[in-house]
Amino acid sequence: MKSKLINYWCKSLLMLFILSVAISCTTDQSQEAEKPNILYIMIDDLGWMDLRYQGNTDYYTPNIDRLAKQGMIFTDAYAAAPVCSPTRAAAMTGLSPARLQITNHIPDRWQFYNDKEMGPGRSVNQLDPKYNTIAERLKSKGYATGFIGKWHLSGPDGNAIPAEYMPTNHGFDINI
Repeated sequence: MKSKLINYWCKSLLMLFILSVAISCTTDQSQEAEKPNILYIMIDDLGWMDLRYQGNTDYYTPNIDRLAKQGMIFTDAYAAAPVCSPTRAAAMTGLSPARLQITNHIPDRWQFYNDKEMGPGRSVNQLDPKYNTIAERLKSKGYATGFIGKWHLSGPDGNAIPAEYMPTNHGFDINI
């Protein structure tokens, strides 16, 4: 009888211990983890040794050096294409230029060879709004987004770009 009573108390204490550990391990769901700031910089025609933090002593780049020191550096990434427009489209969407059908440079103006067949593949001159961009994904997570610089995904005529192809229709709050 005494051993049954001891066994009962041991099991009760063990259950109480497990319950208290389980309760203490829960987290308060109302505490939201702090979101990191994200600054994505994409530069055309920049060599891997063109910045001081990479070892170049010919140029003084203190702000870029500070960003590199305090942030993340992606050293094993490669451009999706040898020209800017397909690379930009791939970086914005995470899709290959071929899937986006942006396989060539989108000119600032019509080029003399536009009426000639360049090859078997079709190449479009703008990023279709049906593709989700990194900005749209970040906005869905509560981020404010902005685009500054060369978009080059809106077609050939810089003066008559339809609003549907502008950065503000691809998830960016502002476009400068």
